[in-house]
Amino acid sequence: MANYYSREQLDALKGRVDLAAYVQHSGIAELKRVGARYRGHCPLHDDGTPSFYVDSTHSGYYCFGCQAKGDVFALTQEHFGLSFNEAVERVRAFACGHPIESMPPKPVEPDLPQPLTLADTLALEQAAAYYQRQLSNSEIVQDYLASRKIMPSAIEDFDLGYGIGFLAKALPKNAKRLTQLGLVTQKGQDAFFGRITVPIRDASGTVRQFYGRSVKEQYKHRYLSRPHQTLFNPQALDEKTVILCESIIDALTCYGLGFENTVSIYGAHGMKTQYTEQMAQAGVKKVILAYDADKAGDTGASQAAEMLDECGVRTSRLQLPRGLDVNRLAVESSHARQALEGLVREAQR
Repeated sequence: MANYYSREQLDALKGRVDLAAYVQHSGIAELKRVGARYRGHCPLHDDGTPSFYVDSTHSGYYCFGCQAKGDVFALTQEHFGLSFNEAVERVRAFACGHPIESMPPKPVEPDLPQPLTLADTLALEQAAAYYQRQLSNSEIVQDYLASRKIMPSAIEDFDLGYGIGFLAKALPKNAKRLTQLGLVTQKGQDAFFGRITVPIRDASGTVRQFYGRSVKEQYKHRYLSRPHQTLFNPQALDEKTVILCESIIDALTCYGLGFENTVSIYGAHGMKTQYTEQMAQAGVKKVILAYDADKAGDTGASQAAEMLDECGVRTSRLQLPRGLDVNRLAVESSHARQALEGLVREAQR
């Protein structure tokens, strides 16, 4: 019969466990202290670079690679393939100083996408070109972009497009491949219907991902179901100082306002070791963190700064008004370029 644990009992038990010590003592992962936290290879996926962080103070973990997060019970369940009650008992044994029975981890499925073939990349290019033509024919979407202060230079340079719902019919010879890539659903529908599309290219200019920005509230923003392999706009890494945004829409805003040295990740907590290494190896010396001025942005900016510092890259924070992001600042300002220039100037001091 399963035991019942009250929230108070579970919280009290977690409070008795140093999560970093538990992770290492239980053989879950080897960790190295990094600032106030600990880092190691994620035990929950095939982690090529250390992206697993443990915060003993708050008894939580987060992986920047697979986005897994939780507390000591969740980690024990996931790693060993245990039920919740079994996980609690294992943690309790550790907290009480009892020997913990050695057990193998649950097998980890490799998180390695099939590499894109030449035919795949050609199909992605054709899709990008098709979407781009539909945007040029849609005054409504162009007006929407203008209202969001996304300038024509950014629209043109990044091949922005628009999904009107007929991708498979427009590219019938590639319909099967587009379905495999995730641009077309199993029912033959355009996965990016009703969305502004942004092909995400690597440093060589090859399309590796797609971002779909919803114009209407009923559609969610989306990416292809493939891991991100590069920062957005890696060409900006030719500069010694770059601006780093949380989102593509913020990066497009900066770019259109004259700050072409802008890159972005994919969310407040989207920083990965591969991105910090990408910047450091390119010779970037300083990163201005243009994260949203909210709680998630504060946390994400702190994490990014810590990871960049480990690679020898200096950072500073763009001091946006509380509650705003870069795009909202531009939209609400009558002199968007001057407003952003002033904030960047302050961040560079």
